[in-house]
Amino acid sequence: MVWSAPEDFSTVADVISLLELRISLETEAAGLAAQRRTEANIATMEAALAAFSASVSHDADTLPADFEFHMEVARATGNQHFADLMSYLGTVIIPRARVNTPLSAPEGRLSYLQRLHGEHESISAPPCAPT
Repeated sequence: MVWSAPEDFSTVADVISLLELRISLETEAAGLAAQRRTEANIATMEAALAAFSASVSHDADTLPADFEFHMEVARATGNQHFADLMSYLGTVIIPRARVNTPLSAPEGRLSYLQRLHGEHESISAPPCAPT
């Protein structure tokens, strides 16, 4: 990736800092959501995933659907503070809102977004039964 200005470095450093926060927040949120989610939460996640997929297919902005998916995971925790914090942070919590990750991804935009969609699907999938 080629940097055009020194301020890009502060942007990348800021994105990394936000990712550290996001990883801690969303790891716990995903675990709680897996235990507490309702059929309504699942339906909203599936709708967000469908909107994301449609946006990828139409070469449109995937950010709104991506954020809606993460918001619904936060809501599915049953803990309003997760949703409040996610609302407060907004789409800035999604790295490609600040750094154009799809354009710089080694695999290319389409493959990057398809991989991201697959990751979201695995988060929303029902938990496997213990063997």
